[in-house]
Amino acid sequence: MKNRYCKKRGSTVVSKTESTFKSIETEFYSQYSRSVARSVFARMARAEKSLPGYYGHRGMQIIMDCLTKELLKSNHLTAANTAPMPPLQFVQQILVPEIAARLIQEDKNVSYDDAVDIMKKSAKFGSAINPTMDSDESESSDE
Repeated sequence: MKNRYCKKRGSTVVSKTESTFKSIETEFYSQYSRSVARSVFARMARAEKSLPGYYGHRGMQIIMDCLTKELLKSNHLTAANTAPMPPLQFVQQILVPEIAARLIQEDKNVSYDDAVDIMKKSAKFGSAINPTMDSDESESSDE
């Protein structure tokens, strides 16, 4: 995955572009206090919705690494433009699944809604077939 892709897609979602995942999080934050919504337990309860489908945990790590380098470390994402979520949580809960859905959309040449559906239905498969990378694999993917 090219870093340019992460930056472009990430910036798109940070702006006013519609996002299924952004809508879900915005609704959740409107129903609960900020401290409840940001709690570890609340995030764990919603974590399944942010799994990147057949890309699995490995794909999630690659997307996270890319977004962290392109958006967080370069200060493109700040607390001001990700409010009410902190930037890292915004990346995890909104940008990772959004980019995964758009990648699936391109892979399968389907509509965005169909890609989100494929992502949800293939999450268990992705977790099994693409498990978490160890730190050595993660470092070599940067090259």
